[in-house]
Amino acid sequence: MAFDRVFQFWARLTVREKRLFGIFGVLIAVAVFGGGWIATSLYISAMAEEVNQARKALEEAQRLIPAFKSASDAKAEVERIVRENKDTSIRVVANETLKKIELAEDVPGATGTTMSDVVSFEGKTNETPIVAKKKKAKGKQAGSGFVMVEQKLEFRDVPWSNLLEFLDNVAQSKEPLFLTKLEVARKFDRMTHVRAEVTIGTVKFQEGAGEADTKKKGQKGGVD
Repeated sequence: MAFDRVFQFWARLTVREKRLFGIFGVLIAVAVFGGGWIATSLYISAMAEEVNQARKALEEAQRLIPAFKSASDAKAEVERIVRENKDTSIRVVANETLKKIELAEDVPGATGTTMSDVVSFEGKTNETPIVAKKKKAKGKQAGSGFVMVEQKLEFRDVPWSNLLEFLDNVAQSKEPLFLTKLEVARKFDRMTHVRAEVTIGTVKFQEGAGEADTKKKGQKGGVD
């Protein structure tokens, strides 16, 4: 029935009207298919852009993997060294290093000819527990087991070149030592000599070093 009515309607149309209806139908078909093609193209372009961004992100991640692994290995190596560092004496290592450095110039009051003859050590070392960044319940900070140990050395009158040599030797030492503080003052009557206070530190791992020590001696830095 519906098709009969359509055919009857079409039969009553003039040639001109049929031509116009045909053109109108073609335009509708072009609009529908053209819109679908544009929408499909835009979707494919968006997908291609996302794939391209994902590929770039993957390439960047692959590029960073060696650096991340190297940093992770270095961190693990440092932690291993620190955990094994239980008997290092800063005073002994420093004194042995100073004994190997001959004074570049005469120093008044020196008992010998090496750097060890013009240095004085502070009576005791300063130990400060390193607090973990993670906190326990009730906001209390957990002890990490790591302790910063520092030893002060005083040079009243020492050639500047010898002091630099000593600092360089500490930096290159096989022991896990590092400079934590340096105060230097030139002697106006002898510009080649200086007065210096050098503080050398190391980090040790002590079983049971935790909250009790932290409350007594304060905090120093933080570890993950």
